[in-house]
Amino acid sequence: MMNPLPLLILSLVAAPRAADDVVPIPLHTTTSRFAAERIDDAVVRRELRQIRVDSFDERGRRIRWTQSGPDGRHELTWFGLHLDDGPIPARAAYWTADTLLPFPELFVTSADGRFYDVHYADHGQTPRRQMREYLDAHGREIYQEYFAPTSQRRYGEEIYVYGSDGNLLRQTWRRLDGRARKDTRYEITAVDEHRRWTRRLVHVDDVLAFLDERTIIDGVSVSPRPAATAGPVPSSNAILPAPFAPGVIATKAAGESSPSFAPDGQTLVFTRYEDDWTNQTAHAATRRDGVWREPEALPFGEGVYNGAWSADGARYIFCRRDDDLGGGRVFLVDRDDGGWTEPVDLTAATGFTGSYFRLLADGTLYFHRDGELLRAVLKNDGVHDEAPLDAPINTPDGAEFAPWIDADERRLIFTRAVEADADQSGVFATHREENGWAPPRRLPIPYGWSVVLTPDGFDLVYVVDGDVCRVPLVLLQAWLDPPTTGR
Repeated sequence: MMNPLPLLILSLVAAPRAADDVVPIPLHTTTSRFAAERIDDAVVRRELRQIRVDSFDERGRRIRWTQSGPDGRHELTWFGLHLDDGPIPARAAYWTADTLLPFPELFVTSADGRFYDVHYADHGQTPRRQMREYLDAHGREIYQEYFAPTSQRRYGEEIYVYGSDGNLLRQTWRRLDGRARKDTRYEITAVDEHRRWTRRLVHVDDVLAFLDERTIIDGVSVSPRPAATAGPVPSSNAILPAPFAPGVIATKAAGESSPSFAPDGQTLVFTRYEDDWTNQTAHAATRRDGVWREPEALPFGEGVYNGAWSADGARYIFCRRDDDLGGGRVFLVDRDDGGWTEPVDLTAATGFTGSYFRLLADGTLYFHRDGELLRAVLKNDGVHDEAPLDAPINTPDGAEFAPWIDADERRLIFTRAVEADADQSGVFATHREENGWAPPRRLPIPYGWSVVLTPDGFDLVYVVDGDVCRVPLVLLQAWLDPPTTGR
């Protein structure tokens, strides 16, 4: 028996060639002509790429769009149906140039309003999730992830970045399934008086491929496009992380910990263990052509408890478990012509102990010892000026460890474990104010440790239940950025 849901959605739209008479007359329509200067082998060719017509209702919500090729031939038409006052349609359908029947879409909003799923359905098939979209407090799309319809594995993501004036600054598409990259980044360089982009640079795999221009013609009304209806405010419910390079770095056969990146983001050093998490082996994995390759054990890496690559990639500091020494006997390794020097036992040479490090390029060292976070300076003759971080970072009831600090020492992320109250345990973020550190805010992600931000600024990477995982930073900005007045 045919699934009734596609038939229900089909009943909301008319036949593809006679749909105009069943769609509400739009308040506002824009026609966009996309032209590009294609850069190929240093030859610039200007060409019309696409024509698109968008229609909006009285709330500024898109209810229809049609896409045509440079020759004016129809390529795609989409209709959306809103059943309430929110920014997200309840149902939609679209046609391509070579189909007679529409492909239905069903929009399912999460209970807390943080995101919605888009389920697509081939004719006669059960709808399958193929996209999840997150909105910020202003109703703007900030992150999309795409799923294979059969396996539900994520194969791609799209990230949107806005400026302080609300304008879209950057949009980036990335593949996540290990196939040919074709990562695409759009950099907005010009907008019109209604804050719609009119010019952007298009990079494919970090190579400038297009200079994209858009000419916008307003129809029906010459008034500016209505402001978007405010969307749901992100809640404090957990944002679930995804395994980092699953099957290559995050594996089911072993546990992984202590991730840290080379400055270019193309090499990751981490630790791996089988049964004893206090006795791990350091590994390095390299990304080539957008794909993370099988990691290799480092020559000094046996018996590591945890470690961190310095922010400039020049040194690796790690410890071996020793409960009699505050948790760690510390070693230092330098990079040497692409290899590594022999480890220097800092504890034996200077008496310094600690674990869970963050080492900046200038030698500033944040680390953990006996349930506290400390700051010191690493020099050639040892570690100097040790001092614990003041409240509200270190607390009497919690154990604070695994710090990440930015190069300016303005933003701090760390893990807090409170044995008597699991609700107060988690990953916390704070920023420096005039009189010290602001009260830390717990990030809405599961408990974990060893946070590091990727050098490209896309992801927060950390350890959860023995796996290296990632969370797109765009989903955490509301918690990472200092609060603004009136928020």
